Amino acid sequence: MTNPAILDALTEVIMNTPGDPHSYGPTVHDARAFAAAVLELVGPKPLQFADEMGDGVLTSREKRTLYRCFPQEDGRFFVSHCGFFPTLEAAQAAAQAHADAAHWANTKIGGK
Repeated sequence: MTNPAILDALTEVIMNTPGDPHSYGPTVHDARAFAAAVLELVGPKPLQFADEMGDGVLTSREKRTLYRCFPQEDGRFFVSHCGFFPTLEAAQAAAQAHADAAHWANTKIGGK
């Protein structure tokens, strides 16, 4: 599940949750804001890359997964778990996307 799909699913659950019969209940805007706050709390965090060894290889640790961006002689970057990319920004974005997908796949919200 992607963030927008999870946001939609949470909004639907919030809108269909029975509340006080004397109140009008949450608006879609309220429900969506609440769902966004929930995603902020339980969602994946941004990867932080650092040159830990001083060798130009950028490393980020996400739970039990290690992401490493290796500069190549031709200017590209290789990212463990993800492959080759033309720029450092693309390599880091791919690592983030991989980490996000793994995060959601291992939660009850996004898993099967």
